Amino acid sequence: MVTRTIVALTAGLCVQLAAAERPLFGGSSAYAGNPGHRQARSAAGDTDAIATPPGFTSVHAWLDSEEHWRTFVSDKPVVDKAVWWWQRDTTTPVTISYVQITGPGTKGAVFVSVGNTEPLEKHAEAIWGLREQGYSPVFAIDHRGQGRSSRLLDDAYKSHVDDRHDYVVDFRQFVNLGVAQLAKDTKKFIFCHSMGCAVTFMYLIDEHRQGIPQQFNGLAANAPLVQPNTDPFSFGVANAIAQAQVWAGLGESYPPTLGGTLEEHYKEGAFATSSTTSHARYTRMKDLCFARQHHTYAAGHTGLCVGSATANTALEFVNLAKDFAAFQELATDLAVPVLVQQAALDRTVVNAPMTSFCSDAFRDCTLTVYPTSQHNIWWEADAIRTPALAEVYAFFDQQDVVQPHPVTTTTTQPPKKQCKWWQLSC
Repeated sequence: MVTRTIVALTAGLCVQLAAAERPLFGGSSAYAGNPGHRQARSAAGDTDAIATPPGFTSVHAWLDSEEHWRTFVSDKPVVDKAVWWWQRDTTTPVTISYVQITGPGTKGAVFVSVGNTEPLEKHAEAIWGLREQGYSPVFAIDHRGQGRSSRLLDDAYKSHVDDRHDYVVDFRQFVNLGVAQLAKDTKKFIFCHSMGCAVTFMYLIDEHRQGIPQQFNGLAANAPLVQPNTDPFSFGVANAIAQAQVWAGLGESYPPTLGGTLEEHYKEGAFATSSTTSHARYTRMKDLCFARQHHTYAAGHTGLCVGSATANTALEFVNLAKDFAAFQELATDLAVPVLVQQAALDRTVVNAPMTSFCSDAFRDCTLTVYPTSQHNIWWEADAIRTPALAEVYAFFDQQDVVQPHPVTTTTTQPPKKQCKWWQLSC
């Protein structure tokens, strides 16, 4: 009790200090933003041409057909540690849902990795668009803890993960299931957004370290998460707060300044601080979240949409950024050609580390800045989204061969320092 009180008081003090100095972790609606941006985008995207697939009533209605859905049981279950030494740990299986859609095209297969808290329905338009552009089959994953996949807490609205590497375990199974269905000469691409790109990067790094041959022709990354925006805290303060909460047994609680219900996340004025300037796309997703709020899914949870990250998730994202920084220091590069699309007005991820990761971690990385875009470029107003997707399609079409990993003897990280019991980090 004393420990928890100290943590709460410390966090409260940090909130007061930070609020006076700096503009939330993961781009919460608490961020005030730039008033000019709010005014400029109050009516933006109202006339966006959201394409409804033929024979369906809405852009996401094709996802209501069970024929497109697949599931698998993750190799990484949730482990509940025993309270007492004589008790055994218990495990709970995690079911991962993913979509597989085919079309007449022969341009190659695409694996879609969406962002944190995002259900596949949010990317229904982009996934269908890949099919229409001639890519087939298209595979898309609902990451653990979100969408139709298993939720990891009793409170199904919390965005939670126990360990960032759990995402990689799931993603590897997802990719392997898809690749097993493809002809040997089929081109393979990855199409990712935000945290989905972080999962992809971790997967590629892990495959490289294991000496597994590189198998993708190209990777298109939309505003990839290399370092999260931890405002109103500095990265170091956010790290300390998250570690303190987890250490105190509060990892399943919200960090300071985060939290809220579905109604609060979509309260009046929330669009002004969303990840898009497309009011039409924002409204469609808002309506879907409320429409599916009480729907029970096969994985056992109720509700489609997910809210803020827990303290443990926040800590895993901070540690993920440290992992990427450590990889950049190694004398090795990832071989897959990458297109990074960066949103200049991003409030969810930090752009500078993304830029350096592009140049330092990949052998062939092209970075394009979209100066008027918010975080989710492929969910933006048509004036931004259309040319961005056209750039992705052109990039994919240019990738004719799979680039092998360069030969290097430095493929593992240096040994980690051993922390003392009283140290939060070292």
